[in-house]
Amino acid sequence: MRRVFNLFHKKKHSLVRDLTFKSSSNDGHDNAAVVTLSDEDTGDATTNTCDIHTDQRISALFNAIQRHDVEDVKALVQDSAIGLLETPCGGLTPLLVACHTRHLPILKLLLQHHARTEAEDHQGSTALHTAICDGWIEGVTELLKHGASPCLQDASAPASALCVAETPLRAAVRTGNVTVLQLILKHHPNTSVMDSEEGSLLHLAARSHQPHMVKFLLMEHKSLEILRSCGQNGDSVMHAVLQKSSKAKDENPFLETLRMFFEAGVDVNVKNNHGETPLFLAARRRLPKCTELLISFGADLFAMTQWGQSVLHGACLGGCALCLNILLKASRLDHLVTLPDLEGVQPFHCAVRSSSIDCCELLLTNGDHLTHTDAEGTSRCSLLLQHFPSTSSSQLLTRIFNSHISLSDDPPYDRNSHVIFDYSQILSSSNTTFRVPLLRILITIKGVFSNIHW
Repeated sequence: MRRVFNLFHKKKHSLVRDLTFKSSSNDGHDNAAVVTLSDEDTGDATTNTCDIHTDQRISALFNAIQRHDVEDVKALVQDSAIGLLETPCGGLTPLLVACHTRHLPILKLLLQHHARTEAEDHQGSTALHTAICDGWIEGVTELLKHGASPCLQDASAPASALCVAETPLRAAVRTGNVTVLQLILKHHPNTSVMDSEEGSLLHLAARSHQPHMVKFLLMEHKSLEILRSCGQNGDSVMHAVLQKSSKAKDENPFLETLRMFFEAGVDVNVKNNHGETPLFLAARRRLPKCTELLISFGADLFAMTQWGQSVLHGACLGGCALCLNILLKASRLDHLVTLPDLEGVQPFHCAVRSSSIDCCELLLTNGDHLTHTDAEGTSRCSLLLQHFPSTSSSQLLTRIFNSHISLSDDPPYDRNSHVIFDYSQILSSSNTTFRVPLLRILITIKGVFSNIHW
């Protein structure tokens, strides 16, 4: 009944984790190399075999690199035919294999013999891309020293008018490696290039949930133009912080980054192309501390998305009772509790669909009612009974009814002692007939009387 919120994130390039070079022949000489690549994206292992070259030094070179045999590599590259260092095996050149095996002496040796730093692997990534994504600081330093370009685009990224392929510079920011970024900035790359999908470097840093990276970039490039820049969906840097939920329960990286952006002058109420504010996303992403922080910054509690959804819709879509409670306590939002969006979906529907009975209870105790019906004539009570386990729904109904039972102040066992039942929670306020299954409700709460001490 509800549209799905899909957030686009550029696919990260898998790294080659396992490299195995095998060679054998009847006469004991090396004549072919086999490279086994483990692809993290597919989980499959693909085996590619080099062609059997007449010049057996190609296979010998790959085997020497795999064995970390610096002397053999040195002997082969010093007395090599033209093109030996550029001949791929299994989609990898010798330089790329040296990066994957993280062997610095061999990497230096190949670079000294003019191995092409622009050479790409079978996925279109260069040696610099590989070293950055693997966090190999020494390799990055050596490659940059020998002219590897931090602005060379990754050919494995899809080419289109709306997409700028990832450069090593952006890869450094995406991986959250400040040390690598500092090395790259010494070579004066163009940091103002905007990715039409992901926005600026600050957007990438915000998504990485690395406050130290954001802080470093703000110190280097604190311009209003970049701070106000937007990605393809109109997302500001604050939206970028909240777009992707972290698996960790610690919200501190989010909070620190949001504070930095707010202090730098980013509008807390800026909307993306969907009309979503940072507060809406924080509630949607189940981030209660971020929700509180944005409210303290002056976030608009009454802002609506382009679909007519309020922040209460956002909290209920995420099934976050903590966020919903914070929002309800922050201001009088009574009129938003039952306000439908443009498709007639109310916060209670979102809470039911996110299977959050706690959100349902908060809405019912803050202005919604068991007898309220939607456009299809279905009451809140019916939704509870239909979509939640009988135990959960009965416990909720019992709590609601218990809260509307009061005892007289007369002493126990006094003939004037009496119990007052408030039936307003199961009776419609209108004069029209309602469709609440009253009998089922009364049966559900039959245990109430057994809990009262007479």
